[in-house]
Amino acid sequence: MKVIVGLGNPGPKYKATRHNAGWMVIGNLAKRHKAKAKYLVNRHRSIIETMTLNGEEVLIVYPLTFMNLSGVAVNAVRAAFDVNIKDILVICDDIHVPPGKVRIRPGGAAGGQNGLKSIEEHLGTKEYPRMRIGIGKPTGGTDQIDWVLGALSTDEQVIMAATVDMACDAIEHWLAGDLTATMAKFNGLSVLPEAGE
Repeated sequence: MKVIVGLGNPGPKYKATRHNAGWMVIGNLAKRHKAKAKYLVNRHRSIIETMTLNGEEVLIVYPLTFMNLSGVAVNAVRAAFDVNIKDILVICDDIHVPPGKVRIRPGGAAGGQNGLKSIEEHLGTKEYPRMRIGIGKPTGGTDQIDWVLGALSTDEQVIMAATVDMACDAIEHWLAGDLTATMAKFNGLSVLPEAGE
């Protein structure tokens, strides 16, 4: 069994914000594969959908704990389904990754991402796979919290839609193979043309 966790904040107020990039990715993945709702809320602190890919059950997890408490939901799912930590891929937004790019790693520091900090605290390790979705740094003197909780502009929505598609391609690649190969294939890609092209 593999688990794909998209970090974000529940509720319509946050649906189209930069901080909900993780939810955007798993929502698109679920739609691609016609995932079905299976487990709800209380015990797992999440909405969980299920799909089958390459003959393996995959859980798609939307934590309902808000970003700063994501570890509560992730650890509840890990314990309930007895999942190996290496088989849990966490997807989140990241201001240090440029828009149009994803960055996949097998582990490492949270890098200021509060959802990852919470997961590290509750799992007791930094060594779990994660995919960071680029949202870029605040512009025009915008406060970081206002930036991540702000709605995507029209131009950003176009970039994010393409990035979400690429992220789903990367998830499918990981599910069919291994993380190292997926990192090699996707970490250098961008949905935006390189400068000078």
